[in-house]
Amino acid sequence: MQILKNYKYILAVVFITFLVAFSYIRIYTVTELGGDFNKHFLPANMFGVPQALKDQGLDTLYKLPEQSGWDGQFYYYISNDILGVSDVPKHCDADAYRYQRIGLPLLANILAKVTFQDYTSPATYYMTSLLLILAATFFFAKFLSDRGYSPYLSLFWSLGLGTQLTLLNGLPDAAADSLALLAILAYIYNRKWLFSILILFASLSREAFAIFPIMILLQQMYIAYRNKMFNPFLFIKNEISVIIPLAFFGAWRIYILKHFLMTPSEQAANILGLPLVSFFKYLGLSLQFKHPLVPNSWSELIGLIYFIILLSIAVAVIWSVSKKILHERDYANKLLPISSGFIILVFLYLSFGDTVMMHHTGYMKASTIFFFMIPVYFTMSTKKFPILLFLFFLFGLINFNKEIINRIHPNNIANHALTVRTFDITKFPEKVECLSDFSYEVKILSEKEIGNNNPINLIVQKMLGHNKQKLLTIELKNTSTEIWPISKGFGIVNMSYHWVAKDGVTVVQDGVRTMLPREIKAGEKIVLDMIVEFPSNSENLILKLSPVQEGCTWFIQKNKRKINATKSNY
Repeated sequence: MQILKNYKYILAVVFITFLVAFSYIRIYTVTELGGDFNKHFLPANMFGVPQALKDQGLDTLYKLPEQSGWDGQFYYYISNDILGVSDVPKHCDADAYRYQRIGLPLLANILAKVTFQDYTSPATYYMTSLLLILAATFFFAKFLSDRGYSPYLSLFWSLGLGTQLTLLNGLPDAAADSLALLAILAYIYNRKWLFSILILFASLSREAFAIFPIMILLQQMYIAYRNKMFNPFLFIKNEISVIIPLAFFGAWRIYILKHFLMTPSEQAANILGLPLVSFFKYLGLSLQFKHPLVPNSWSELIGLIYFIILLSIAVAVIWSVSKKILHERDYANKLLPISSGFIILVFLYLSFGDTVMMHHTGYMKASTIFFFMIPVYFTMSTKKFPILLFLFFLFGLINFNKEIINRIHPNNIANHALTVRTFDITKFPEKVECLSDFSYEVKILSEKEIGNNNPINLIVQKMLGHNKQKLLTIELKNTSTEIWPISKGFGIVNMSYHWVAKDGVTVVQDGVRTMLPREIKAGEKIVLDMIVEFPSNSENLILKLSPVQEGCTWFIQKNKRKINATKSNY
């Protein structure tokens, strides 16, 4: 009965993690993404979309020349071209640097192939990362429970900024941490070959994690030399499970050098520098309220102080456990190479350059792994988890998750128009008057189903409350005597649709909105891609396409002319 009770708590932790991730992505899709989940990795016109993905209906979210999106776009593109032999590298900001982190893209690509997809869809890419997080959460919670600690401590990692934010936007950090976490637990449990596979993918997702097999190998070499039993052939045979991931890791980096004619470090601008230089730089700017990104906020000051305290706690906990091991001369202890690895990670993180230290999303997403490390080391020390440390973790969880809350806030429905337009909407008025002439013509040029009906895409669609979606290419003409205007809200003209039953009853009143690329002059004709979401009984419904002037009316309700705006053969 006690075992069943423990599993109940462990599964509760996994469910909470899933529920939070599900809530974030569902709200985010409706708000910032304007209803299009396929853009959750924030693709931008600055880098464009690879041709093969364009052919699948993928478009960018950010349109303005100065909008760069975020790094998740590159890793998603790579998941569709693992070796970098198509046009994908041309759509990456730093091809060699991005391709070194092939772990998550490769796993997503494998999952796409085993589920018989002809490409890695955004849904498959997202689900790969989510499944890794849920697996890591389960085994982390079980590890804590088996040692008499609350499995709920694992939520500080699984709900942390670095885990949830990078899952939300398609970065590889959450997957990398999940793989490293699982690899370390496999190593502790003496599952050598499982460790070998997991640490390989972890190292290919975040190169710093290669330090763990390196330290394990050095420990075993030291023990062999110390016992005067070093035999190269026997050593390789005994440590082959550690050597293989390092060999593959090294081979991949050689491939990158040969293929892109440069090393990843040559493209890593300001990622690393001298220890603490960038930390003190931004700490000083924050104290003076002169931070370049948030000049009038305490948020970065709090973030920097939290970051340095977290790393200090990690070092103290590692030293507390390692000191006892070294005192007992237990040089074969499994924690020693793991401890050495984490100490090196601390040093690397203290050496973060301006690119990482400029904002807490940079340095906190990297250091979220310590919310795993610290509880694990407490279980090894058999000490109770201190209440002050618990409160410190809780403060970090609440404080940094505000970043995610801000991204998914319902206010972003209004902000979405500013995000995706091809012009600066701030130059336009808050509201415009309603039109008097709502004449228009529209016809469907082509249509294409978004994604495909493999199980993973269907699961994600159900998670988001979405049905089947199609990308329609339409020809839209302003046949009125007025300009279709732009505003920041009231009076702006968007393209949308109704679903109507054959008896005339409207089943879906408000379809997904598609932004027009600019003001449309009287008599002007444009070609526009729009997303249409299909109800489950769409075969019995009629699709009616219509512009809508927000706050005023639907054009189709005012238009008396006969137009080609319907389609019923669905």
